[in-house]
Amino acid sequence: MIFKQLMHHFDVESLLRCYQQLDGKAAVGSDGITKEKYGENLIENIRNLVGRLKQMAYRPNAVRQVMIPKEGKRGATRPLGIGNFEDKLVQKRMQEILEAIF
Repeated sequence: MIFKQLMHHFDVESLLRCYQQLDGKAAVGSDGITKEKYGENLIENIRNLVGRLKQMAYRPNAVRQVMIPKEGKRGATRPLGIGNFEDKLVQKRMQEILEAIF
């Protein structure tokens, strides 16, 4: 089976569900927007996001890079990229779509 178009699976209802599932305590990305802040205008923000996704105008933002300690290696660190909340929302929905397919 070949799947070429997945954007029609992004709608307000499904993204609202994903919003509820995301952790509000997770680290904040480079734009500084928290789940709580995004939720202040939730319906408007999600409608705007759906519009950009359907028009193929959505672009993920730059990740915030943080150095974290490497497990078992004293003094060694590794980079960790922290995405913005909206990017996490899109990733969560894409995860649901791909899990349903595969």
